[in-house]
Amino acid sequence: MNLRHLGRFFDRNSTSVDMGNRNGPFGMKFNTGKVVLDARGGNDKIHVHQNMDGSVKVNVNGKDYNFTAEQAKNLVIKGGRGNDTITMSGHQLYGPKTSITIDGGKGNDTIYGSCGDDKLIGGKGNDTIYGGGGNDYINGGKGSDKLYGGCGNDRIVGGKGNDTIKGGCGNDSISGGKGRDSIHGGCGNDSISGGKGNDRIFGGHGNDSIRGGKGNDTIDGGCGNDNIQGNKGRDRIFGGFGNDTIHGGKGSDTIYGQWGNDLIIGGKGNDTIDGGSGNDRIQGNKGHDHLRGGSGNDIIHGGKGWDLLVGGDGHDYLNGGKGWDRIIQGNDDQRSTMPVGPGMILKHISAR
Repeated sequence: MNLRHLGRFFDRNSTSVDMGNRNGPFGMKFNTGKVVLDARGGNDKIHVHQNMDGSVKVNVNGKDYNFTAEQAKNLVIKGGRGNDTITMSGHQLYGPKTSITIDGGKGNDTIYGSCGDDKLIGGKGNDTIYGGGGNDYINGGKGSDKLYGGCGNDRIVGGKGNDTIKGGCGNDSISGGKGRDSIHGGCGNDSISGGKGNDRIFGGHGNDSIRGGKGNDTIDGGCGNDNIQGNKGRDRIFGGFGNDTIHGGKGSDTIYGQWGNDLIIGGKGNDTIDGGSGNDRIQGNKGHDHLRGGSGNDIIHGGKGWDLLVGGDGHDYLNGGKGWDRIIQGNDDQRSTMPVGPGMILKHISAR
């Protein structure tokens, strides 16, 4: 077993164990710093088991390495180069608190977390990571990764690449990063940011907070009272079930409030907005917008620009705002259209 100090990578008390030169079991005593196990090259199979007292056994390609809880306080296991399979099991119930970090390194790695709070890093390559139970931190790194949070309140970062991310159960924090990502929040009140790229984001069940970021994104809030921001780009946004707050942001967006009493703001750009069912409040803001209330008693403000306002079914309040606008009242069977000047308002329009 080759032990060497890696102060330039960690701190002056960090110790590295090079598993490319294996001479059998070993023991170490120290009070500070990190212990780094590096498998280096090759397609390795690594299993990490944590006992109830915090002690850890690491099996690398059939060879066991044992650590006390004191030694495992800051334990880093690196897969190195190659397509590695790394699994974790067990869960600490008592003893000194330990921290185990799994770093797949270069290669297309598969990593399975434990039922505890894991820190799992994919590194370079197209990695697949399963968080399992616990409140996990998962970072895919570079590459087109598949990341699954599992149960628990997880923090998931896609990094560079076209990633597929599923938060699972729990109140998760998810960031897609650069690339065309597909993100599913799952159950729970999730916070999701698409980042750069043309992303597809599904909030799922729960009251989610979703930001599309840069790019032409498709966002579906799902069930729950969601807060959705398209940000930059030509976005397609679906509120889903619940009383949602939707802001299109910059770009010519298409927004469907769908079910619930929604607040929808188009932002900058020539937006198309359909409130759907419910008593909605719709604001076009800047741009030449097409605004439709749908069924329900809606309030529609055109804002700046030459807008088209359609009341739909229900008792609606329509304000064209600045610019020469057109207002359509009534349903598909019986409609009337009128041009209105800046600031003109129509109240209590009802389709019969």
